[in-house]
Amino acid sequence: MNLTKLTLGAALLSGVAGTAFADGHAKELHFIMCGGEVREADQAVVDQFIADNEGVTVNLEAVPWGTCQDKSLTLAAAGDPPSIAYMGSRTLRQLANNDLIVPANIPEGAPYQPGVLNTVTIEGTTWGYPHAFSTKALYINCDLVEESGQECVAPTTWDEMFTMAQGVVDNTDAAGVGLAGKDFDNTMHQFLNYLYSNGGVVIDPATGENKLDSQQTRETLEFYGRLASVAQEGP
Repeated sequence: MNLTKLTLGAALLSGVAGTAFADGHAKELHFIMCGGEVREADQAVVDQFIADNEGVTVNLEAVPWGTCQDKSLTLAAAGDPPSIAYMGSRTLRQLANNDLIVPANIPEGAPYQPGVLNTVTIEGTTWGYPHAFSTKALYINCDLVEESGQECVAPTTWDEMFTMAQGVVDNTDAAGVGLAGKDFDNTMHQFLNYLYSNGGVVIDPATGENKLDSQQTRETLEFYGRLASVAQEGP
């Protein structure tokens, strides 16, 4: 492997690997896929790419989510990066700032929803190919809420949410809300849901300025502390 930078994104092999082959670099491409398994559709794309590019092979390595990002980052920092890595876009700024990845060069007008494309764009440059995104939702156990003597109506404010959770704690044997507290990405994601809903941001996407030190963040942390008082206890 002679490539010195990692291309981060989804399974768009031809856009990256074709360039590497044409430039006389690696004949074997190392593709790290977070998730722990190679799905049939993924393998079909790889097989077709190999068939279309004589002399090129693909080492498709599926690595569990808990370790795959660290593995890709470690290899990149050591100068032996995978050709392509499918992992969270949250790592893009770190990689780009350290000159460990190459731009994705997504054509203008590509059929991406602007908000999705923005997740891989830093100060006007796209650094990965969006492949998947998720919608966060608040689920309410109506049976439990009604058991606590409350009407099961979705809260529209933080105060309403806390009042509902407090009512469950006061009138049942259950916790009022579930909060992620493990040393893993989802803990950060859950906090960011509240931060974004409060108008806060972490980094200004246009300037790269750190915006975490804000009144919105302080308000969110205060509310998170209130939620912790009615949440389930950790292990």
